[in-house]
Amino acid sequence: SLSCVACQSTLASPIMTTTYTVVAADTNGCISSSTVMVTVDAIGFADTLFIPNVFSPNGDGTNDLFLITTGSEYSLNIFNRWGEVVYTSDYRQFWDGRTDAGELSPEGTYYYLLVLENGDAHKGHVTLVR
Repeated sequence: SLSCVACQSTLASPIMTTTYTVVAADTNGCISSSTVMVTVDAIGFADTLFIPNVFSPNGDGTNDLFLITTGSEYSLNIFNRWGEVVYTSDYRQFWDGRTDAGELSPEGTYYYLLVLENGDAHKGHVTLVR
């Protein structure tokens, strides 16, 4: 939900209240950190489940993440066309088109299994376009 994780300034766009930790280092190796909580108050919006069917993780700042909107916590598995798990996460992290090993996933259709905290499961597909 950050526009850039290694920039001096970034835009935070969380879909639910999120605490971020900011870490800075100077040229002498001194490190400092601080936390900031971004509170999201979206009455009604957070209760609506929205799962996009396409995203484009090409770094242009538009639709770079497979961003699922829901009012509850969830776990997510992304599968390739051979049924292999390529990415696993939860509600705190969104898929940026990389595998769990950090490699860029090729363009194509991927399949997901989303399990909400109440046990409801949602299956579907998402197309990755670069």
